[in-house]
Amino acid sequence: MRISVFGLGYVGCVTAACLAKDGHRVLGVDVTPSKVVRFGRGLPTVVEPRLDALLRRGYRARRLSATADARAAVLATDVSIICVGTPSRRDGSLDLSAVRETAETIGRALTAKTSRHLVILRSTVPPGTAESIILPALGIDGAPTERRIGFVVVPEFLREGTAIADYYHPSFVLVGSADGQPDGNARTVAELFNSTRGPLTWVPYREAEMLKSVCNVFHALKVAFANEIGTLCAALSIDGHALMERFVTDRKLNLSAAYLRPGLPFGGSCLPKDLRMVLHLSNRENCDLPVLRAVMGSNESHLLRTVERITDCGGRRVALDGLAFKSGTDDLRESPLVRIAEHLLGKGYDLKIYDPAVEASRLTGANRQYIEERVPHLSSRLVTTLDELLDRIDVLVVARHRAELLERVARLGRPLRVVDLAGPVPGVEIVVDAVSKPRYPHAVAASAPAPVNLEGA
Repeated sequence: MRISVFGLGYVGCVTAACLAKDGHRVLGVDVTPSKVVRFGRGLPTVVEPRLDALLRRGYRARRLSATADARAAVLATDVSIICVGTPSRRDGSLDLSAVRETAETIGRALTAKTSRHLVILRSTVPPGTAESIILPALGIDGAPTERRIGFVVVPEFLREGTAIADYYHPSFVLVGSADGQPDGNARTVAELFNSTRGPLTWVPYREAEMLKSVCNVFHALKVAFANEIGTLCAALSIDGHALMERFVTDRKLNLSAAYLRPGLPFGGSCLPKDLRMVLHLSNRENCDLPVLRAVMGSNESHLLRTVERITDCGGRRVALDGLAFKSGTDDLRESPLVRIAEHLLGKGYDLKIYDPAVEASRLTGANRQYIEERVPHLSSRLVTTLDELLDRIDVLVVARHRAELLERVARLGRPLRVVDLAGPVPGVEIVVDAVSKPRYPHAVAASAPAPVNLEGA
């Protein structure tokens, strides 16, 4: 396949070298003359292990060349890959001028071309860039499925120093399309990336654009977390390196998908207590731990956002499915659902609550004390059946996905506002997903933003 790669920096040079290794003919394009000269001679434009050898091999096989003539590059190739830089501005936004100029240049060149051409965006961009900049520049209205010009977003996940290995052994190859489904470009995309070991995962444009940055934000958060734990351990005469070595051996909770799905704020008898204890230790030892100190405030903000999602629905009769801090327990201590109920009752809402694990008459000890202090009139709000919960309500707040509840809602046969705090369930089609898209039959989802963290363990 004939491919033009726009931008010969870290991403573009590595991408071009790997594509040439895979047998494609690659034409590098850049506005910097020195990069064009070096790449055209089979020399790297950046320092990266193994890159020199790949470029030399591609050059000797006559599969690599370079030009500063963007129009000629588009006309001479079947695929154009945008790999130009998007540096940070002072306000934190990305400078998309190179992306815009490149897309517009490609778009103008394509007006003189009659054969099909695929454009791929690899540059790191904020969500919405494909729709607001790239598609208009290419002259594409709506989904470019069967058109002469194709477009997909394929973000790069290359780390400097291990970029070649990352290219061939990714966790996944993300492909963004208009509707998140394989389209008329699928065969070409598969041919381009069939040498990589990662599966092709098709998602909507915005998700593809966002996920790259989300991954890097999480990596930054992990570094900050480890450093703060190390700081506190040092103050307490604990070997922080040894502690974190033990920490990462837990692949069930610590290094896993656990607690990494949008949903309820955390709560319960463990997470808040231990967080407060660690912060107390940091104060005692005079350790500044800004990331850990922000966690409780973030959780509180999320709880208030959740309440706002419910109140924004407009109806005054609210049904809350779930009360304990997580399913499978009757523990109400610091349950976010108790807090939500408290807010709604305080605002005068007509509230009904269903949680088969919780019966007011059986609550004892800490649970009874917690309810008597926080929501003393809670027992009058508890119902014992789903029929009672769903009878004459305006808004349903789903905190647990129960098959029986989903089936009952589907059979209601009338509009109902549903605020989903549990997220989608694989294989269940009658669920409102975490971004509040209505998939309950006869249900209308709340339009407020999605919540951001999972219930505590």
